[in-house]
Amino acid sequence: RFQQELLSRPEVDGVVSLVNLQDVLHRTMRGLEPAEGFVLPSSRELIAQYMLLFEVSGGEGLSSMIDESRKLMRLSVRLNTDGLRTLAAVGDGAVDLGSQILPAHVTVKPTGIAYLFGDWITFVLDGQRRGLGFAVFSTALMMILCLRSLRVGSLSMIPNLLPLAVL
Repeated sequence: RFQQELLSRPEVDGVVSLVNLQDVLHRTMRGLEPAEGFVLPSSRELIAQYMLLFEVSGGEGLSSMIDESRKLMRLSVRLNTDGLRTLAAVGDGAVDLGSQILPAHVTVKPTGIAYLFGDWITFVLDGQRRGLGFAVFSTALMMILCLRSLRVGSLSMIPNLLPLAVL
């Protein structure tokens, strides 16, 4: 259900995980036709049998989906946007979605350098906004104090703020 919820989001183009592998194995073993949505095995035993069958037959790519201890699963999400801040927002949304849908012992941890950069860019931009506000305020205060006039000090800020207006 978590994977299907992610797929329903407008910025998500595709999601690949162990669920896809189980779906393909189950359809193949049962002779089912491809259809929308996932058709998954109904029991843990059947899932274990499919996993064993896949591993015995070569198991190509299984290590990229699940770790050896079978405690961590990778879910790859492909987005239709290239914005780092959007990517970070989708990652944070996936964490929120996971906390709502998944059992309490399951955690969602977005990874990847693009996700981290998206968070860092937001942090840096927020810091720059605060710094710019402080610089404008302190410059205005100094101009007012030095010129000993609120009106003249405020007017003297116009040449200081013109470069910002151009940007």
